[in-house]
Amino acid sequence: KIGQYDEAQNFLRQAEEVFEPNEYSISLEDVYILRGTVALNQEDIEYALDSFETALKKNPQSAEACLGLGQIFYIVEDKKATKAMFEWAMKNNPDNESAINALTNINREL
Repeated sequence: KIGQYDEAQNFLRQAEEVFEPNEYSISLEDVYILRGTVALNQEDIEYALDSFETALKKNPQSAEACLGLGQIFYIVEDKKATKAMFEWAMKNNPDNESAINALTNINREL
């Protein structure tokens, strides 16, 4: 919220390096999603893409990773891929409000 994106990325890189499964239900997938989200705020599309793809490899049913990838495809103006990723987000988590809104919005545009 306060724009310290470089510092956040440094902490997330460190978290990735020392990550061990824990009882707090924080997963390595969560670290990658946070990394991608911060990268999007930094307008670093390549790093965001890599982060969300890695999260999706960790958990192929990740609605959040699909949403992140959909946002990237929207930024690069690939609306067909955007819609596909938002549809996967909905399929993976039909109750996800962000996925519902994102898919509704891209369908309106198309």
